[in-house]
Amino acid sequence: MKNIIFTEKKYRSTFGNIVSLLAIVISIYNFIYPGTEGWGWLICINLCFYAILILCVDFIFQKLYHNYIIINSIEILAIIIIYKLNYLTTTD
Repeated sequence: MKNIIFTEKKYRSTFGNIVSLLAIVISIYNFIYPGTEGWGWLICINLCFYAILILCVDFIFQKLYHNYIIINSIEILAIIIIYKLNYLTTTD
């Protein structure tokens, strides 16, 4: 019986991978140089959380869907929703 979820498929680079790797690099930079007031630590924690979340979503969608356009569309929507939710909660 063939396992549908874990098929032999290569892990491809998507929009979510690029954004999460960029977020990890920025969070490492903010961890090393947190700034004069120390806000870099908070940015580091938030960016690491969002980067891991996007990587997990990307891994799951690459295992479930085989269409590259659908995966990128879902990840772009997820990133926009996360950004909008973060923007709405911080601008009150």
